[in-house]
Amino acid sequence: MNKADVRQLDSQGEIYATIDERGSIIGTGSKEVCEFLVLLANGDFQPMTKGSSPHQTSRATIRSAIEI
Repeated sequence: MNKADVRQLDSQGEIYATIDERGSIIGTGSKEVCEFLVLLANGDFQPMTKGSSPHQTSRATIRSAIEI
């Protein structure tokens, strides 16, 4: 796996996990939450504000937000 990915954890499709490129779980939650974490982890997220430059969040920041 080269980038973060979303995996289903339960048979009902209600709980998902975001898996990093090393195979470690970096977050769990709804599919939408995990897909957003993938964008952050892969550096694909760009702010929606007009005139701002693309922003890449560091991996340490993502992990800190999840652990709080």
